[in-house]
Amino acid sequence: MTNLNPRAKGSRLAPLFEARSIAIVGASEDPTKQSALPMLNLLKHDYPGLIFPINPRHQVLMGRKCYPSLRAVGQAIDLTLVMVPAARVVLAVQEGIDAGSRSFIIYAGGFAEKDQEGARWQSQLTHLARTHGVCIVGPNCNGMISSHARMSTTIAGVMLPGMREGTMAFAGQSGAMGAYWLQLTTNAGMGFSKWIATGNEADIGIADVIEYLAADDHTRTICLYLEGARNARALREALQSARNAGKTVLALRAGRSAQGAAAAMSHTGAIAGDERMWSALFERTGVLAFDSLVEMIDAMKLMATDPLPCVGRPIVMSISGGAGAMTTDLANAKGMSLPKLSDATLARLAKTLPSFGTPGNPLDLTGSMAIDTNIFVEAAKAVANDEGADSFLVFLGLLSAAHRELIAAIKDILCATGKPCAVVWSAAQAQVEQALIDAGIAHYPDIPQAVSALAAWCRISSGPSESVPPANGMAFASRTGAATYLSEVSARELMGRIEGLSWPQGVLIRSPQEIEGALAQCKYPAAAKIQSPDMPHKTEHGGICLNLKDAAAAGMACKQLFATAQRLGVRLDGVLLQEMVAHEHELIVGIRGDAVFGPALVLGRGGTEAEYDPDVAIALLPVSPQQIESALKRLRYGARLAGVRGRAGVDLSSLAQCIAALCDRYLSDERIAEIEINPLAASAPNRFVALDLLASQSMQNEPNPGTAHRLVEP
Repeated sequence: MTNLNPRAKGSRLAPLFEARSIAIVGASEDPTKQSALPMLNLLKHDYPGLIFPINPRHQVLMGRKCYPSLRAVGQAIDLTLVMVPAARVVLAVQEGIDAGSRSFIIYAGGFAEKDQEGARWQSQLTHLARTHGVCIVGPNCNGMISSHARMSTTIAGVMLPGMREGTMAFAGQSGAMGAYWLQLTTNAGMGFSKWIATGNEADIGIADVIEYLAADDHTRTICLYLEGARNARALREALQSARNAGKTVLALRAGRSAQGAAAAMSHTGAIAGDERMWSALFERTGVLAFDSLVEMIDAMKLMATDPLPCVGRPIVMSISGGAGAMTTDLANAKGMSLPKLSDATLARLAKTLPSFGTPGNPLDLTGSMAIDTNIFVEAAKAVANDEGADSFLVFLGLLSAAHRELIAAIKDILCATGKPCAVVWSAAQAQVEQALIDAGIAHYPDIPQAVSALAAWCRISSGPSESVPPANGMAFASRTGAATYLSEVSARELMGRIEGLSWPQGVLIRSPQEIEGALAQCKYPAAAKIQSPDMPHKTEHGGICLNLKDAAAAGMACKQLFATAQRLGVRLDGVLLQEMVAHEHELIVGIRGDAVFGPALVLGRGGTEAEYDPDVAIALLPVSPQQIESALKRLRYGARLAGVRGRAGVDLSSLAQCIAALCDRYLSDERIAEIEINPLAASAPNRFVALDLLASQSMQNEPNPGTAHRLVEP
């Protein structure tokens, strides 16, 4: 029996994935019933541990002694499979705990997904797990498989001819999607290490499984199917653990449209939708997301060959000139650039190709290859070690009669270099397909699939390798309650001084009687803004006047704004009269605490159109200045920030340092629920001015009263 994983054995999931003894409560010998499937699978795949069928109506079941109860087994059990109806599950689990069972899989449906009574039963299961420290998978799940332990407890209708070991693991929140993944993986000739469907997650959730797999020596790649995050902080920390352990994580997620959570009144809340936050989580933790299982499996095919890292400089080899051109177009569209072949490679190819063939990249091997397969063999030898290339995209079609020679050349020459090699074999017959599988060659029926698989491997290869710090616990937990908006002057007081950030010179006018005395203290042109916690957005309510050229215009505007505030009946801190700062660029910078994902930074092109045509990048906090600078460069607006057509550029490093200081201020003070600067103006390469500030304060802290009469930046 395989020993417990030395790194993961301390996990609560070790008795589940590395069980040395399994009991099956409600076991049946009728192969037409689901309750017979786990035992049939265990016997089929030669599970080497102890099996204890539990059924008081049988003395022997499938040739094994059958016990009337778990207690009758007379020894502690690593894993108990509960195959009874929902109404009997809680009692069965309690009996298992009393008998010393350490983990459970519950297959029955009819719990929280059905009705209130089912929800009550599920809550009882959660209580049992927490109280007794046992591991419970499900309910309403399809079981799990551990190939290295030769243990299959699934009831999924998957045809597994054998227990093929591999380094890919799957964890999913859908039994059906998990079954499809398993069958597709098997059909592609790939093995796997672990497979589990978590069901309703009464106890063990997807994050717990990822944490286990991150420490599992048998697993290098973790494939996920996600429908939601019951515990987003645990999921984020688990994904960080996987990244820090050097594991590759591939994910497919359902329900990506905006859902559920009401956006805050700020632009930040509207921009940072559910899907963008998921993308930020994946970006943060190095997860590669896919749109379909087929795309994920295609990427896995290439990864299973254990290729060297690459950045997408492929040599395209094709029996068809047209297919070579199509492959090149798609590779370019995916960000890959075909390198120019070296003079030595070109000279060698010139001796190999027919007289009408032209050496180059893409390389047209011509139709002559259908008659003389040695053309391909010699061409492969010529290009295999070209130093300018780091990968191969090969297009072949038909050629069934010569498939053995061609496959041998691909394996022994191209794959032997260690560089990733994706092969398109169009219209391949069954024997060709099987020969490619037997040779362990990543192959695809069409060009887009092969190109996408190589592009995915390039993204994995170029992903950040540094470890990431965990989320600040206080910051994650304390930003999700009720909050109240502050006026801009109150928000400035709450924020205090931020390194690298300045405010426009201005004065707060508390009443109409103070207008005349304040006019001489301001620079012109100026802007006048109502200061009220009831008016987070001033433009929509006529709460702001711009381009006031002199004191006379400013005086009239201030009187008008006081009248507007009185008409609207808003709470009023006063009217802020401040200089208008000339600037070249403006951004929106928002920071908010998300109830699901934790604190996040939103960066984008600023101004009034920020919400309607968002050009944004989102990063989960904590975030470094270097990560902020990278996010700025990802914006469409990023090219303009660098300076184009004679317009001054921005010192992105200084801007990133300024924004990082703002993030640090947010994380340091749990009173701050949300910050939004829109716009943040760059009036010089390294001068950044907050032209408008919106902030909210947690309701458990009294709102800042906003007592400042004069706000002047030196």
